[in-house]
Amino acid sequence: MRFEYQPTSYSLIILHNTGDKAELVTAEYYDGRHPVKHFFRRVFKWAQKLLCEIRSTNNVLTPTPEERKAHEQATHCKHCKRQFTIPKDSVQEGFDALRFDLNGTLLNDSDETDYEEELTIKKSKRDAPIIKTYHHNHDSGKFVASLCQSCNLKINYRNQLTCVAHCRSKFDFHLLLKNLETSAFDASNISVIAKSKETFVQIEIKSKDLYIPILNNQYGNQQQFSKSYSGNRKVGVRFIDSFNFLPESLADLTESLKKEKSPLFEIVKTVLNNYICEPNQLNGISNDSIDLLLKKIPYTYTFLSGPNVLKDGVPIPEIQEFHNDMTDEECSQEDYEIILKICSLFQIKDFRMYTKLYTILDSALLRIRYINFIQNSFKSYGIAPSYLCTASGFAWQAFLYTTGADIHYIRDKKMIDLVREGIRGGVSMAAKKIVCANNERTPFNFNASEDRTHSQYRYSFLVCPCYGEQQIPSFRL
Repeated sequence: MRFEYQPTSYSLIILHNTGDKAELVTAEYYDGRHPVKHFFRRVFKWAQKLLCEIRSTNNVLTPTPEERKAHEQATHCKHCKRQFTIPKDSVQEGFDALRFDLNGTLLNDSDETDYEEELTIKKSKRDAPIIKTYHHNHDSGKFVASLCQSCNLKINYRNQLTCVAHCRSKFDFHLLLKNLETSAFDASNISVIAKSKETFVQIEIKSKDLYIPILNNQYGNQQQFSKSYSGNRKVGVRFIDSFNFLPESLADLTESLKKEKSPLFEIVKTVLNNYICEPNQLNGISNDSIDLLLKKIPYTYTFLSGPNVLKDGVPIPEIQEFHNDMTDEECSQEDYEIILKICSLFQIKDFRMYTKLYTILDSALLRIRYINFIQNSFKSYGIAPSYLCTASGFAWQAFLYTTGADIHYIRDKKMIDLVREGIRGGVSMAAKKIVCANNERTPFNFNASEDRTHSQYRYSFLVCPCYGEQQIPSFRL
């Protein structure tokens, strides 16, 4: 029997990460016709709106005395680690170096050659001053770090929004690519990074008719989203899989957050209060009951045979329908009682409302865990993993940034063979295969007319780590 999977619903959660905390922007759920096309339209509309708000927001807060002191005492750029330079002649030093005659006329004791040489040095990039700049967060307005002018100018606004899914590289990403028949974008605007034919690491899609306006401080007062106004900056959406960073099930990930008592779980209450429950319904529900939602609740994928079961009035299926066909496991009575308790507490009347609760909570818990991972990674390494698509790529960038190692391209063929083939040089040992001794103790081959010789066997030890030991000083961290 051949089965064909069809998408029936989706949910998306948008959180505003301010560094120390996260705020809920919106939560959406859809289970109508053509869910993939509807998903693309909503994602690109939200991407356009958020990117426009980002590009037109530049808040500046007055730095605290601690931030001002940290900026004044900074001697090196936090990104490139270069030392800030002070002009060789400050204003006062330059004034003291001037010479005047008795009439107050300025004396110029430098010839034309010295002037041209000095002018050449000033124009040289090598002697260009490294100016300290005040880098702040345009959203929160807070001081971030003291950077040089070059690093500060390299921090550009985004032209694309990152959309994160969990454990979707081998399944859901295929559904997205199979349902690209929409007028929002062309096939030429799609780029994919894949490990294999089945596993997609990253998908980048650029919009066809949605554009980002130029930077302005009066966002909303002018016409926006028009090509004549915004140039050629098209809205882009980038899909990545958080499983490449957090290779665990969502239940295990949320369990670790529960042990840490993360304040991010307050977002779950906000989602329930605004999108699931009736107003003030959570006031009569205890925290222990809400904790039931802070883990992966059971769901029956077998019962979801088509869009007909997502209509209003379809009752919650029996315990037999929650059988897991993939692992061939039955739903325990304890888990089924949890399902019934959740439905009773939050007034879940049919299977459609239960699916809405399940998908929105799934997205919220995923986003909470990923936000926690971003915050911890930024505190530890100073890099946000959302700009990358795999843990190995993030580890490599963190290594380069934290150590400041100078990595060069390998251009020597012998060095390339060393890495690819494991070749450790040329001939490592040369020895005679046959050696005959000539003395009285070898009666069969003894020849008294020749010089007496002896054969001595010596133990030979092959010390493998010697090669690596010699390479360690070159890569010492």
